[in-house]
Parts: sequence; C-alpha cells; structure tokens
Amino acid sequence: MKVTILTVGTYGDVAPCVALGSQLKKEGHEVVIATHEKMKSLCERFSLKFSQIRGDLSVETPPEQSKELFEAKGWKRVSSFFKLMRLFYRVLDVQLQDCYEAAKGADLIIYHKAAFAGPHLAEHFKIPAVQMLLQPELPTWQHASCLVSMPKWMGQYGNYLGHLISQQFLWQIFRGKINQWRHEVLQLPKSPFWKPTTYQKIYDLVTFSPSLMDRPKDWGPDVKMVGFCRLKETDQWTPPKELVQFIESGVSPIYLGFGSLSESFSPHVIQEIIKVLDEKGIKTIVPANLPGLQDLKLPSHIFPIGYVPHDWLFPKVAAVIHHGGVGTLSAGLYAGKPTWIIPCIVDQFFFGEKTAKDWRVGPQPIAKVDFNREKFAVGLDQLLQNLQVYQEKATQYKHLLEKEDGVRAASTWIQETFY
Repeated sequence: MKVTILTVGTYGDVAPCVALGSQLKKEGHEVVIATHEKMKSLCERFSLKFSQIRGDLSVETPPEQSKELFEAKGWKRVSSFFKLMRLFYRVLDVQLQDCYEAAKGADLIIYHKAAFAGPHLAEHFKIPAVQMLLQPELPTWQHASCLVSMPKWMGQYGNYLGHLISQQFLWQIFRGKINQWRHEVLQLPKSPFWKPTTYQKIYDLVTFSPSLMDRPKDWGPDVKMVGFCRLKETDQWTPPKELVQFIESGVSPIYLGFGSLSESFSPHVIQEIIKVLDEKGIKTIVPANLPGLQDLKLPSHIFPIGYVPHDWLFPKVAAVIHHGGVGTLSAGLYAGKPTWIIPCIVDQFFFGEKTAKDWRVGPQPIAKVDFNREKFAVGLDQLLQNLQVYQEKATQYKHLLEKEDGVRAASTWIQETFY
C-alpha cells in the first residue's frame, strides 16, 4: 500500500506523522511524507520519502506580524486564531498544488488538520483518507474545544458550540478558494456550505491519550482514538559530553523552553526569566536560540543547548516549563515530570488549565501576554515548593501512558481498516 502523509506546520505537527510513517514503512508499506523543506532531514533520518510543500508560514510571515498573533488577550485570542488562518489563505494555492503532486498514485492519504487539501484529494482520486488530529478536537458534548474557549456556564452546550466554531473557522476562510480549486483542478462539484466534503471515505484518527481525556461516547465509529504518536529519537542522537556532565553534577536541573514559539518571546522577557533563575540559583537547561540569550552572560548553573530530543532529555530533569504544545506536553508526561505551562496561542491555554486543574501536575499557567518577572517568580516558587506532590501525580500518568503505544495502535488500525 502506498501512503501519502500531508502535514504542514512546526516540528510538533510533523514529528507524529513521521513516527506513524516510520511504523507503516516497517510494516512493508511505501510512505511519502509531504511537508515543508525544513523537515526534509527529519524525514530522511527515518528513511521516509520526502515531497516538498511550499508556503511555510514560519519563513514567509514577517516577524512583526507573527508577534501580533501571540500578544492577544481574552476573546482577542479567537481573533488571533482567525488571523493565523488568514495567513494560511495567502499560501494556500501553492500548498494545494504541492499536495496534489504528492498524492498522485497513493492508495491512502493521511493528513494533518492544517493540510486542507487532504479530503478533497481523496475524493478526486477515489481513495480513502484519514484526518490525523493531534488534539481531541472533534465535535462532542463531553469536553470543551481545545481551540475555542466558551463560558463555563454554558456547560455541554458550550462544549459543542466551541467545537463547531473551531471547525467553521478552519473551513469558511478557505471555502471559496478551495471550491474554485475543486472545480478548476479536481473537476469536482462545490462543497456544501457547512463542511469541506460529503465524501464518505474520510476517517478520523485522534492521536491523544485516552488516559488523559476519555474518548467521548458521542463520537461515531469512524473515529479512532489512540495514544500519542511519539517520535523516539534517542537511539539516533549522541549527547554532548558537556551536557551529560552538567546533568550528572549535583541536583537534577529543570528544563525551560518554548519550542517553535521561542522567537515569539522578546529578549526582555527572556532576560527577566534568566534573572529570576539566576537569583534563585535554579539549575536549568534552556535552548540556545531563546531571543537575546547570546547577549547575556549566563551563570554556570544555566546551561544553553542546541537541539536535543525530548525523549532523551526529559527523563533526566526534575521538571519542565514550556509553552504547552501537545508534543512537548506529551514528552513531559511520558517522562513523569511536573509541568508548568506558559501558553502563547490557541490549544496551549486549554492544556495549561488541564495540567493545573485536572491532571494536577503543575501550578496554574501564566499566559505569555500576562508575563512579568514577579508572576514568573511566584509560579516558579509554587512549582519547586510543591514538586513532590506534582511528581507523584505525574508519575501516575507516566505509568498509564507507558501502557499505550499510539504509533503501533494507529498503524494496526490503518492496516486492518484499509489494507
């Protein structure tokens, strides 16, 4: 079976697709990963065929425009999400074209939610398709939308409405352009107003742990929920000796990093973070690409690093502080580590609240837009003073997650369903 996986976005969006693609390749299938050029080396490291999708927003979006997306507060977060979708609109033409080329000859298409061509190409080529969702973001009455927050007093009605709004954000912005593409290129009729396609061979694969959020009972039989699809890189990576020595000397460090959103933090914010860590003498590992970090003289107990796989690093630290991306979140919980989230955009606010209130593995999140030195210092104290309590809860989730193998479960389901 020839499988084409369409995925756009950051490392956190692409890595789960590479993990699944690698497993399918091991099972004897031909796999092509279509994604941005910056992910080519990652695909090739796992011996997967690569096909380029142009229109990488991280490259083409001006810094000042990117910054605006991450400065919104309250209901303006919804507006920032809308603006993000409008940026996608600018690059959609080339992405649709590149996805079309990558999908030629495929027996099955697997597509990330932001790879909007996926369901339409499946309809055009008359093959099945799987929408791969990294968050449990499908309509349900049972839990809130990860992307659109509704007032708590609305209860289950707010839950369902939030999901519907998030779906329409992702469709209405692109409906006109995609319908034009369907007519002119794919020779397909226009999609209905409320959804991208009525094609029946579209399935949903939710790669989020049911140990953290129960599978909603109102999801239909075409929805499969498995654990996280984690990309394990430890065996392909050799740590620098200096990093190993730093970790093994004295107490375990904490890790602080913001993944692909690091550049959205101003040098001033990074400077304030470093000052607090320095004053408190907290042994810390931080990414070397944090804005303005190269201009600071770091104390010996703060260690800057280049790229390091989370599945190697996180088991060796005492706690993780990060932006709340689902990939970093799952890596920290798999390692059984206390987690404090400083969310920047969309689903990160949702997961920040989950870590504090529902899973109780860390203190209340502090939004990036609300950041100041005093709040960060208070939150850090709460994390460290209650570390043992958070650790015990995180360990419980670690044991649950270790019983799951999202990659293998997803691969097995795909083969049983489509092969």
